[in-house]
Amino acid sequence: MYTFHLFIGDMTPDIQIPLFTMKPLVVDKIHKKVGDTVQKGEKIISLDPSWAEKQLKQAENTVAQLDHTLFQVKRLNTIVEQNVSTFKQLEKEFENSLQNLKQRIHKLELMTENNPTTQLLQSTVELLIHQAELSKAANSVTPPAPSVEITEIEMQLLQAKEQVEMAKKTLNETVITSPIDGVISQINVSEQQTALPNTPLAVVMNDQSMKATFQLTSFQINKIHPDMEVVINVDGINEKFKGIVKTLSPATLPQTNLFTMEVAIPNEEHAIKSGMRAVATIQSKVVTGAFVIPVDSIIYDEDGTYVFISNNDSVRRQTVSLGAGNGEVIEVLTGVKEGDEIITRGKERLTENSKIINKASD
Repeated sequence: MYTFHLFIGDMTPDIQIPLFTMKPLVVDKIHKKVGDTVQKGEKIISLDPSWAEKQLKQAENTVAQLDHTLFQVKRLNTIVEQNVSTFKQLEKEFENSLQNLKQRIHKLELMTENNPTTQLLQSTVELLIHQAELSKAANSVTPPAPSVEITEIEMQLLQAKEQVEMAKKTLNETVITSPIDGVISQINVSEQQTALPNTPLAVVMNDQSMKATFQLTSFQINKIHPDMEVVINVDGINEKFKGIVKTLSPATLPQTNLFTMEVAIPNEEHAIKSGMRAVATIQSKVVTGAFVIPVDSIIYDEDGTYVFISNNDSVRRQTVSLGAGNGEVIEVLTGVKEGDEIITRGKERLTENSKIINKASD
């Protein structure tokens, strides 16, 4: 028995790339129109570069000013360091001179006490020592100017250089080019309009390979696996296309609670257009000598898969394991044996041990 699965979905290019701007800029010129073929690197849209050029000039001026400031600060620090070294040397020499004066006053004290000239000289030396000590104290309170911290200036310079690179990138991207060989599928702006970030200005696609996207239920997903062969019928085209299952999502989409299947379809002749409706047929299994029951007799719920089997004048609920099906009948692997009478009509109203009123009609 052949098992066929049918799915309905849409065709889209396997590769389609939206093109954006980093900043809100005015569209200066549109070089291509929808449907035009483009080569990689070919110009599509030109944006007004004046704002980007102004930003780049300002950023470069800031870098130049910070470079000059950093140079001046380093030069000043060098001078300060030299002054500090000179100050320390003078301070040492001053200390030596002060010690010499103290020694001299001590010698004068040993000389004749009644000598007026000696007393005058002693008083003069003591005055010089006192003045020297006052000068030393003043210098200790007011040391040479400290060096200027350059780390913050260096960080500002680094940030300014980053701004220059960003401005250059923005200026380069005022010319929107194609990232691939392909076809223009969308132009979403017009000349003199302000192009906004996060809104595609244009879309480029390569439609030599298409993909059909389908939604699968929990029951269908387990019957399909990657690389299975698929036959695709596309609305408006009197031709069948063969492809393979490219991807199967491992989880459902929150919005639909369904799984996604993508099928790759060659499209060298460009016959398939984006958005066309596609119907996929997948033959999943070939079964011979299978024991089958009508699909209409199966009941699915959170507890599993089951059928109701006639048991004299009542019914019993029987869990079953299913295999392949073709839309009308389905293979039963376990749970039902030959000769069992399966309830097909009115099964939704039955429960375990329900009485059969009219066995012929149900």
